Amino acid sequence: MEPPKLSSPAQVADRFDWIDFARGLAIIFVVIGHAWRGLYAADVVDDRIVYAIVNGMIYSFHMPLFFMLSGLMLPGQTNKGSFLTHMPRITRRLIWPLVLWTYLFLLLKLLAGQAANTPIELSDVLIWPVPPILHFWFLWALFLSFVILLPVGLLAGPLRQSWVFWLAVSLILFVLREVIALPQALVPWFQLGIRFSPFVALGAFAGLVLRQTEISIPMGLAALAIFFAGLIDAGTNLNLVPPALRAALMSIAVLAVSKPAVQILRGTFTYRGLILCGLATMPIYMLHTFVSAGFRVALLKGGISDLTVHLIVGVTLGVILPIVIFKLTDRLAISRLLGFR
Repeated sequence: MEPPKLSSPAQVADRFDWIDFARGLAIIFVVIGHAWRGLYAADVVDDRIVYAIVNGMIYSFHMPLFFMLSGLMLPGQTNKGSFLTHMPRITRRLIWPLVLWTYLFLLLKLLAGQAANTPIELSDVLIWPVPPILHFWFLWALFLSFVILLPVGLLAGPLRQSWVFWLAVSLILFVLREVIALPQALVPWFQLGIRFSPFVALGAFAGLVLRQTEISIPMGLAALAIFFAGLIDAGTNLNLVPPALRAALMSIAVLAVSKPAVQILRGTFTYRGLILCGLATMPIYMLHTFVSAGFRVALLKGGISDLTVHLIVGVTLGVILPIVIFKLTDRLAISRLLGFR
């Protein structure tokens, strides 16, 4: 769906750049999280307590945040069309890259041989791409979330533009995910969709509210306080707040902070960098593990095992190189073929 026509480019930027800014933050956290786990598997991180704290902090919110970001535009997307007209686009955007990059990832892992954290054999490549493996689960879970929520939005009529409606849908889905007990054979297929679809609906709620709300500096600071309190709760494993509620509050806090942040940072290197990352989330998500793992192997073979060096190199190049590749594929007009657009 095309965004509403606004009177000036500045108004367009004011209305939408905070979303790309938040996407940029989210994808960087994803890259950090996967790099951190990879370094632990490779024994570069040797302190289990430190590993658990950092891992708990990052994984407490970054994937729920991504699902919420995917739901921000859901009320607008369901304003027109039908389920059948929406599904080809969603299938192309989610299922095609899932299939393509699953096999590319497995082939490269096979070629890496013993240098991979978990070496595989040829028989491991000859699998169905669904149920999904590795980090590609996100695409499948998001696809299932849209299969669930698109009909809800399409059938809701005028209610689809009500934040109360989407909050109610999200709460219902949160309840259902706690009470639905799938047969074990169906868990790999549907569990992640059931688990994360409430966050997509919550994203629709947050999008409607935040687009109509001016976030003041005090409100932004309060959102930051909620976010860091959630990090502490997750990192220390206190779990004073139920994990799902904590993830929802932390994700909403990131979205809320992003609105005033773009006003303060607009035009700076940080602003431009995060917007660029936000516009390139799909290629970064698909490619960062290739890059981070490749440079981790290269550094270890070169005798470099310093954790700081590995993190800086793995995260920085895990973000920058996919963007460079994305720009190149755009020039070659093959971005859509590779599932980047």
